[in-house]
Amino acid sequence: MGKLLRLLFAIVLVCLIVLTSGIPIHATGSPGTSIETSLIATRTVPLAIKVVFIGFNQSNINTSYMLWKENIPFKRPNQILTEPKDTGVTFRLDYDIVFASTGFEKGLVAHLKKIETVKEMPNPWFGISVRNYLYDANKLEDWLYKNRELYGGFPSNGYTFFIANLTQLPSVTYDQLARPWLKKAPTPHYFNITYYDLDLGYRVRNREFMTAWGGHYGFWFLDLSAGPSFNTPKDAPLQAVTVALEIDVGTIYGSKWLTEYLSDYLWESVWNLAVPQFTYAPKYSEKYRIVVTVLDNRTKEEKEHIPITKTVRPELIEKSYRDLIPYSDIQVAVKFLNCSDDKELQQAMAGSYKPSRDLAQSFVDLRPLYRFLQTKLSRYVANMSQNEKELTIPVFCFAFSKAYLGYTYKWDVSASSAGEEALWGIAQEDMVVGALTHENEFDRGNIVEPPQLGKGIGFSQLIIHEVGHMFGLMHPHQYGDTNDFVSSAMSYFCHDYNFSQFDKDALRRMHADHIMMETAVKLSELRSAASTKVTGYATMPELNEVERLISQADREYSSMNYTSAFLHTLNARRHALQALTKVAGLPNMTIFVAQWVFILGAAVGYLFRRRQEKTRLRAQTRADQSQPKNL
Repeated sequence: MGKLLRLLFAIVLVCLIVLTSGIPIHATGSPGTSIETSLIATRTVPLAIKVVFIGFNQSNINTSYMLWKENIPFKRPNQILTEPKDTGVTFRLDYDIVFASTGFEKGLVAHLKKIETVKEMPNPWFGISVRNYLYDANKLEDWLYKNRELYGGFPSNGYTFFIANLTQLPSVTYDQLARPWLKKAPTPHYFNITYYDLDLGYRVRNREFMTAWGGHYGFWFLDLSAGPSFNTPKDAPLQAVTVALEIDVGTIYGSKWLTEYLSDYLWESVWNLAVPQFTYAPKYSEKYRIVVTVLDNRTKEEKEHIPITKTVRPELIEKSYRDLIPYSDIQVAVKFLNCSDDKELQQAMAGSYKPSRDLAQSFVDLRPLYRFLQTKLSRYVANMSQNEKELTIPVFCFAFSKAYLGYTYKWDVSASSAGEEALWGIAQEDMVVGALTHENEFDRGNIVEPPQLGKGIGFSQLIIHEVGHMFGLMHPHQYGDTNDFVSSAMSYFCHDYNFSQFDKDALRRMHADHIMMETAVKLSELRSAASTKVTGYATMPELNEVERLISQADREYSSMNYTSAFLHTLNARRHALQALTKVAGLPNMTIFVAQWVFILGAAVGYLFRRRQEKTRLRAQTRADQSQPKNL
């Protein structure tokens, strides 16, 4: 019986150990990526920045001085401009500085000479007609991409920035810029691009005067010898700056000055393009519903001249956003209303309108109009949703005859030129509000020189740009004007309908980061549950799948395949939630152990009592046998 009792106790003890064992769970991260979990997870993400100098004497740039934290950024929290917080992600930046070979430089210059065009035309910076040497920006970009092996290729997890000094090309001198009395004709060179408004066909003017370009791939090119450009008035060509400041880059100080000068451009580029801030915290949703309401406040003649339905093409908006976030459903709905049909709206507009003797100075104050739209939002947008299943983005576009839309502060917006202070659009936290005028936008081709008869600017590009802010994207010129020369709908200079590779990476990466951090928190909750619940092996399939999917997501993330990384981590979160649901249905560890202790105690007590009874019976039997027998 003693052996049986010991065997029973051992069996029950083994069962308790097996059934109450927790499952070890580990949050994983891509190589060099760390995830810290508490109530809120954070991530530190490595990102490579390759810098390729072209046309510079290597001895004139102090690279060790450049790689100092006061010259270029090494740590960058991913901030949200409109909120006193960041996204929880911090970028750790690693730099690789390369000096292009003389052969590569000659090849690049030869390619540019091959595609060079010369145009005698008005130059906005000089204010006169000059001889401009132009190079197709897209052909330059394609050439740099095709010849990437000549400078060591691109980093697998980062971006490349080219900084060139190509004075072999026709370039302006200090005398041409600062000493006009010498009457030396300027000879600037630029990179040019062509943009058309896809609603009303207007060709955007003066896009021949860029000093940089990039965005179709993960790199950006800046030529410091190009220009000057009217869009970057604070950025004079390097060869003119050194003369103006009496800098000899061959001296000790000159080398330090040049290093700092180049570092400042690099700093701007990294902050604007590689690790940009967000206007609003990016929100992932399975479906984005962009609801556009176009409110026509023009005259009858203007409406007949340019029908309002021609000013918006929803298919362009859908295409742009499907390309930006291919893992979500994009739906764009557009409806057109006459302001005169809505009496309350008419009253609100009348109360926001500031007339002027000069009609070109009249404007509509945005703030009271915005307040009206907030209070009447359900009238224009039905079934508002703000969740991960569906996110609704209301957009209101006003078509005015002459007035501008302005956002007043404590000073009066019309104190300056309304054309300078006016807004085409603004992305508030809950909606987009935009406005275009008939004469200056819809019919713009008739008022420019040379004329573009019958051409104008519509709402589609404006909507794409402002909704981009609602998604979280920032302007590429936030910290430096030259980065506005990029193929992005978020650029002021361009009139692009698509987003740059920098935009796509920033948003997709943030969506992936957000779900990764959320999944890390769920795994942390599972660890805690494992210590308080009888988990056993009930959740092992889900946990193994979570670990596998997170590992796949990490590999894709570290190769900048952010869409694939996002989908894997989204699936990982689903399995983690399923595991948590299973754990929640299991009994608490203390109750379970108490039940088995009771059962074990009862069993031991029963066996002990049986053993006592048998011992008593044996003793009684021996006593009976020892009594004398009567004859």
